[in-house]
Amino acid sequence: MKFYSEKTKKFYDTAEACQEAETDYEVEMIERRKKAEAEKKKLEQKLEEKKRRRQEVLDAYNEYHKLAEAYSKDYDEEASAFLLFEKLFNW
Repeated sequence: MKFYSEKTKKFYDTAEACQEAETDYEVEMIERRKKAEAEKKKLEQKLEEKKRRRQEVLDAYNEYHKLAEAYSKDYDEEASAFLLFEKLFNW
């Protein structure tokens, strides 16, 4: 007599073999779910890190422009010309 497993969608010679295959299948599915959750969490952490680092770069860039403009106002006409050139050509 053959035994059919709804979970694995296969036929087995004995009931024990069928039950063992279903148990193995369930364990494999649990491991796959855990692995998928771990990968999802890892991707979320990478995205969070990327956002944080991007914000740090933007903050530093903005701080640079504030300091450069303050310098040009205080000390040097050449520096203001440089800032104008930088703004015009996105350099």
